[in-house]
Amino acid sequence: MVSASGDAGSDASALERAGGVQVECREPVGEAHVTVWIIATDRAEAFDLVIPPLQRILGLDTDELADLADRAADSDEGTLLDLGDDARAAVARIDIRGAASGVLYVPYVPPIGPRPSIW
Repeated sequence: MVSASGDAGSDASALERAGGVQVECREPVGEAHVTVWIIATDRAEAFDLVIPPLQRILGLDTDELADLADRAADSDEGTLLDLGDDARAAVARIDIRGAASGVLYVPYVPPIGPRPSIW
């Protein structure tokens, strides 16, 4: 688990600046594994923290990222966002008691290779 106060300086991570906490769970599934990140923040920007890895995984351009952010803002909490048929990730805004915003993020992780990081 990674947590932050929200009072971080200019060299702080995005998670620290958002006053966030991240919990990561990783479970082996056959030859691969599933990783789930749950992120809660003191500000309404938890979803923004998964935009960079979504851009890398999905290969989105700036307009597509803006559309994704708009759809996320309009989505109901607990509803997976449609990332396309070939998406290698899943993401949903979630309600986390005591947090201003929350997000559940499941990236695709190949069977062989280093562990991904969004920080």
